[in-house]
Amino acid sequence: MIELLTPPVTSPEPIAEPASSGPGIGSLAELIDVLTARLSRLDAAHDHRAAFCRAYATYVDGLRSLIDRDGVGASAGWIEQIELDVARGYLRALDAWDRHDMAGTPAPWRAAFLKSKHAGLSVCDDLRLSICAHIAYELPLAIARADLSPRQRSMHADAYRTVTALLSRSGGAFCGAALRTYAAAPSIVRALRRGDGTMSVEWIEAMRRRAWCEALSLYDAHRDVERSAAFGHIETAALKSIANAQPSHGWRASLTSGWRFPG
Repeated sequence: MIELLTPPVTSPEPIAEPASSGPGIGSLAELIDVLTARLSRLDAAHDHRAAFCRAYATYVDGLRSLIDRDGVGASAGWIEQIELDVARGYLRALDAWDRHDMAGTPAPWRAAFLKSKHAGLSVCDDLRLSICAHIAYELPLAIARADLSPRQRSMHADAYRTVTALLSRSGGAFCGAALRTYAAAPSIVRALRRGDGTMSVEWIEAMRRRAWCEALSLYDAHRDVERSAAFGHIETAALKSIANAQPSHGWRASLTSGWRFPG
Protein backbone atom coordinates (compact mmCIF):
# COMPACT_ATOMS: atom_id res chain seq x y z
CA MET A 1 0.00 0.00 0.00
CA ILE A 2 1.24 3.48 -0.79
CA GLU A 3 2.06 5.36 2.38
CA LEU A 4 1.11 9.03 2.41
CA LEU A 5 2.58 11.62 4.71
CA THR A 6 0.14 13.15 7.19
CA PRO A 7 2.22 15.35 9.54
CA PRO A 8 0.36 16.93 12.48
CA VAL A 9 0.52 20.59 11.48
CA THR A 10 -1.64 23.65 11.80
CA SER A 11 -3.05 24.45 8.38
CA PRO A 12 -2.64 27.87 6.75
CA GLU A 13 -5.21 29.33 4.39
CA PRO A 14 -5.82 27.17 1.29
CA ILE A 15 -3.83 27.93 -1.84
CA ALA A 16 -5.81 30.42 -3.91
CA GLU A 17 -7.32 29.49 -7.26
CA PRO A 18 -5.53 31.18 -10.17
CA ALA A 19 -7.29 34.26 -11.50
CA SER A 20 -7.78 32.57 -14.87
CA SER A 21 -9.50 29.37 -13.87
CA GLY A 22 -10.12 28.05 -17.34
CA PRO A 23 -13.26 26.42 -18.73
CA GLY A 24 -16.32 26.41 -16.49
CA ILE A 25 -16.58 22.66 -15.89
CA GLY A 26 -18.85 21.69 -13.00
CA SER A 27 -18.80 17.89 -12.99
CA LEU A 28 -16.91 14.86 -14.26
CA ALA A 29 -19.71 14.26 -16.77
CA GLU A 30 -19.19 17.77 -18.16
CA LEU A 31 -15.44 17.20 -18.20
CA ILE A 32 -15.87 14.05 -20.29
CA ASP A 33 -17.97 16.05 -22.77
CA VAL A 34 -15.29 18.76 -22.94
CA LEU A 35 -12.49 16.22 -23.43
CA THR A 36 -14.51 14.38 -26.08
CA ALA A 37 -15.02 17.62 -28.01
CA ARG A 38 -11.33 18.50 -27.69
CA LEU A 39 -10.38 14.99 -28.79
CA SER A 40 -12.48 15.36 -31.95
CA ARG A 41 -10.56 18.52 -32.82
CA LEU A 42 -7.18 16.91 -32.16
CA ASP A 43 -8.09 13.81 -34.16
CA ALA A 44 -9.30 15.93 -37.08
CA ALA A 45 -5.96 17.77 -37.09
CA HIS A 46 -3.94 14.52 -36.80
CA ASP A 47 -2.43 16.02 -33.66
CA HIS A 48 -0.20 13.76 -31.54
CA ARG A 49 -1.74 15.20 -28.39
CA ALA A 50 -4.92 13.25 -29.12
CA ALA A 51 -3.36 10.17 -27.49
CA PHE A 52 -3.15 11.80 -24.06
CA CYS A 53 -6.57 13.41 -24.43
CA ARG A 54 -8.11 10.03 -25.27
CA ALA A 55 -6.35 8.26 -22.39
CA TYR A 56 -7.36 11.09 -20.04
CA ALA A 57 -11.03 10.94 -21.07
CA THR A 58 -11.01 7.17 -20.52
CA TYR A 59 -9.50 7.63 -17.05
CA VAL A 60 -12.07 10.29 -16.09
CA ASP A 61 -14.87 7.98 -17.19
CA GLY A 62 -13.41 5.21 -15.03
CA LEU A 63 -13.12 7.60 -12.09
CA ARG A 64 -16.74 8.69 -12.51
CA SER A 65 -17.81 5.04 -12.41
CA LEU A 66 -15.75 4.52 -9.26
CA ILE A 67 -17.42 7.49 -7.56
CA ASP A 68 -20.88 6.35 -8.71
CA ARG A 69 -20.21 3.01 -6.99
CA ASP A 70 -19.39 4.93 -3.79
CA GLY A 71 -15.81 3.78 -4.17
CA VAL A 72 -14.32 6.83 -2.45
CA GLY A 73 -17.04 7.36 0.15
CA ALA A 74 -17.36 10.78 1.74
CA SER A 75 -14.35 12.04 -0.22
CA ALA A 76 -16.23 11.99 -3.54
CA GLY A 77 -16.67 15.77 -3.68
CA TRP A 78 -13.04 16.36 -2.71
CA ILE A 79 -11.73 13.97 -5.36
CA GLU A 80 -13.98 15.49 -8.01
CA GLN A 81 -12.87 19.02 -7.08
CA ILE A 82 -9.22 18.05 -7.54
CA GLU A 83 -9.81 16.27 -10.84
CA LEU A 84 -11.72 19.24 -12.26
CA ASP A 85 -8.97 21.61 -11.12
CA VAL A 86 -6.31 19.44 -12.76
CA ALA A 87 -8.37 19.33 -15.96
CA ARG A 88 -8.69 23.11 -16.07
CA GLY A 89 -4.90 23.37 -15.84
CA TYR A 90 -4.46 20.93 -18.71
CA LEU A 91 -7.01 22.71 -20.90
CA ARG A 92 -5.50 26.12 -20.11
CA ALA A 93 -2.10 24.81 -21.18
CA LEU A 94 -3.48 23.43 -24.45
CA ASP A 95 -5.26 26.69 -25.24
CA ALA A 96 -2.24 28.85 -24.41
CA TRP A 97 0.07 26.72 -26.55
CA ASP A 98 -2.33 26.77 -29.49
CA ARG A 99 -2.44 30.58 -29.25
CA HIS A 100 1.39 30.56 -29.35
CA ASP A 101 1.29 32.12 -25.88
CA MET A 102 4.56 30.80 -24.45
CA ALA A 103 4.35 33.01 -21.36
CA GLY A 104 0.85 31.73 -20.64
CA THR A 105 1.84 28.07 -20.98
CA PRO A 106 3.13 26.77 -17.61
CA ALA A 107 6.80 25.80 -17.74
CA PRO A 108 6.30 22.01 -17.42
CA TRP A 109 3.68 21.93 -20.18
CA ARG A 110 5.84 24.23 -22.31
CA ALA A 111 8.81 21.91 -21.80
CA ALA A 112 6.73 18.84 -22.69
CA PHE A 113 5.27 20.42 -25.82
CA LEU A 114 8.59 21.89 -26.96
CA LYS A 115 10.37 18.58 -26.47
CA SER A 116 7.80 16.82 -28.63
CA LYS A 117 7.80 19.54 -31.28
CA HIS A 118 11.55 19.91 -31.73
CA ALA A 119 12.60 16.30 -31.18
CA GLY A 120 10.00 14.92 -33.58
CA LEU A 121 8.91 12.36 -31.02
CA SER A 122 6.24 9.73 -31.46
CA VAL A 123 2.63 9.72 -30.29
CA CYS A 124 3.71 7.45 -27.44
CA ASP A 125 6.28 9.98 -26.29
CA ASP A 126 3.74 12.79 -26.40
CA LEU A 127 1.48 10.70 -24.18
CA ARG A 128 4.26 10.06 -21.70
CA LEU A 129 5.38 13.70 -21.54
CA SER A 130 1.81 14.89 -20.97
CA ILE A 131 1.40 12.35 -18.17
CA CYS A 132 4.53 13.84 -16.55
CA ALA A 133 3.16 17.39 -16.69
CA HIS A 134 -0.30 16.25 -15.60
CA ILE A 135 0.70 14.27 -12.50
CA ALA A 136 3.98 15.91 -11.50
CA TYR A 137 2.78 19.51 -11.92
CA GLU A 138 -0.99 20.00 -12.13
CA LEU A 139 -1.94 17.36 -9.55
CA PRO A 140 0.06 18.66 -6.54
CA LEU A 141 -1.11 22.22 -7.22
CA ALA A 142 -4.74 21.07 -7.38
CA ILE A 143 -4.42 19.09 -4.15
CA ALA A 144 -2.83 22.06 -2.39
CA ARG A 145 -5.77 24.26 -3.40
CA ALA A 146 -8.22 21.82 -1.81
CA ASP A 147 -8.99 21.43 1.91
CA LEU A 148 -5.94 19.73 3.41
CA SER A 149 -6.44 20.50 7.09
CA PRO A 150 -4.96 17.71 9.23
CA ARG A 151 -8.34 16.08 9.90
CA GLN A 152 -9.40 16.29 6.26
CA ARG A 153 -6.11 15.00 4.85
CA SER A 154 -6.32 11.90 7.02
CA MET A 155 -9.77 11.09 5.62
CA HIS A 156 -8.96 11.96 2.02
CA ALA A 157 -5.66 10.04 1.96
CA ASP A 158 -7.58 6.76 1.75
CA ALA A 159 -9.63 8.04 -1.19
CA TYR A 160 -6.44 9.22 -2.90
CA ARG A 161 -4.99 5.72 -2.49
CA THR A 162 -8.16 4.27 -3.99
CA VAL A 163 -7.84 6.46 -7.08
CA THR A 164 -4.17 5.52 -7.36
CA ALA A 165 -5.21 1.86 -7.17
CA LEU A 166 -7.63 2.49 -10.05
CA LEU A 167 -4.69 3.71 -12.11
CA SER A 168 -2.62 0.73 -10.97
CA ARG A 169 -5.29 -1.68 -12.16
CA SER A 170 -6.34 0.12 -15.32
CA GLY A 171 -3.69 2.71 -16.23
CA GLY A 172 -2.04 0.44 -18.78
CA ALA A 173 -5.42 -0.26 -20.33
CA PHE A 174 -6.23 3.47 -20.50
CA CYS A 175 -2.95 4.21 -22.27
CA GLY A 176 -3.03 1.08 -24.40
CA ALA A 177 -6.55 1.77 -25.64
CA ALA A 178 -5.50 5.28 -26.64
CA LEU A 179 -2.34 4.17 -28.39
CA ARG A 180 -4.08 1.35 -30.26
CA THR A 181 -6.16 4.03 -31.95
CA TYR A 182 -3.03 5.63 -33.38
CA ALA A 183 -0.84 2.56 -33.94
CA ALA A 184 -0.44 0.56 -37.13
CA ALA A 185 0.85 -2.48 -35.22
CA PRO A 186 0.44 -3.90 -31.69
CA SER A 187 4.08 -3.39 -30.64
CA ILE A 188 3.23 -0.39 -28.46
CA VAL A 189 0.56 -2.30 -26.59
CA ARG A 190 2.91 -5.23 -26.05
CA ALA A 191 5.60 -2.90 -24.74
CA LEU A 192 3.14 -1.30 -22.32
CA ARG A 193 2.10 -4.74 -21.11
CA ARG A 194 5.74 -5.56 -20.41
CA GLY A 195 6.02 -2.33 -18.48
CA ASP A 196 8.21 0.26 -20.14
CA GLY A 197 10.42 1.82 -17.48
CA THR A 198 8.99 5.29 -17.91
CA MET A 199 5.34 4.41 -18.48
CA SER A 200 4.72 1.66 -15.94
CA VAL A 201 2.30 1.30 -13.05
CA GLU A 202 5.18 1.82 -10.63
CA TRP A 203 6.19 5.04 -12.39
CA ILE A 204 2.67 6.48 -12.18
CA GLU A 205 2.28 5.40 -8.55
CA ALA A 206 5.59 7.02 -7.61
CA MET A 207 4.58 10.30 -9.27
CA ARG A 208 1.20 10.31 -7.52
CA ARG A 209 2.83 9.57 -4.15
CA ARG A 210 5.29 12.42 -4.71
CA ALA A 211 2.45 14.73 -5.81
CA TRP A 212 0.64 14.14 -2.51
CA CYS A 213 3.73 14.88 -0.43
CA GLU A 214 4.58 18.01 -2.42
CA ALA A 215 0.99 19.25 -2.11
CA LEU A 216 1.21 18.95 1.68
CA SER A 217 4.44 20.94 1.70
CA LEU A 218 2.84 23.69 -0.37
CA TYR A 219 -0.36 23.75 1.69
CA ASP A 220 1.53 23.83 4.98
CA ALA A 221 3.80 26.71 3.93
CA HIS A 222 2.67 29.72 6.00
CA ARG A 223 4.85 32.46 4.53
CA ASP A 224 5.02 33.65 0.94
CA VAL A 225 8.70 32.79 0.71
CA GLU A 226 7.98 29.25 1.88
CA ARG A 227 5.16 28.88 -0.62
CA SER A 228 7.36 30.18 -3.42
CA ALA A 229 10.01 27.63 -2.51
CA ALA A 230 7.46 24.80 -2.37
CA PHE A 231 5.99 25.80 -5.73
CA GLY A 232 9.48 26.05 -7.20
CA HIS A 233 10.23 22.54 -5.99
CA ILE A 234 7.09 21.19 -7.67
CA GLU A 235 7.89 22.96 -10.93
CA THR A 236 11.53 21.83 -10.88
CA ALA A 237 10.59 18.21 -10.15
CA ALA A 238 8.10 18.22 -13.02
CA LEU A 239 10.65 19.71 -15.41
CA LYS A 240 13.18 17.08 -14.34
CA SER A 241 10.69 14.28 -15.00
CA ILE A 242 10.02 15.66 -18.47
CA ALA A 243 13.71 16.14 -19.23
CA ASN A 244 14.51 12.57 -18.14
CA ALA A 245 11.77 10.97 -20.27
CA GLN A 246 13.60 9.04 -22.96
CA PRO A 247 12.14 8.75 -26.49
CA SER A 248 10.68 5.42 -27.58
CA HIS A 249 12.66 5.13 -30.81
CA GLY A 250 11.85 1.45 -31.22
CA TRP A 251 8.12 2.13 -31.42
CA ARG A 252 8.12 4.98 -33.92
CA ALA A 253 7.76 2.79 -37.00
CA SER A 254 4.55 1.33 -35.58
CA LEU A 255 2.76 4.65 -35.42
CA THR A 256 0.21 5.72 -37.97
CA SER A 257 1.86 7.93 -40.58
CA GLY A 258 0.79 11.50 -41.13
CA TRP A 259 0.42 12.44 -37.46
CA ARG A 260 2.26 15.50 -36.26
CA PHE A 261 2.84 17.80 -33.34
CA PRO A 262 1.54 21.35 -33.87
CA GLY A 263 3.02 24.67 -32.89
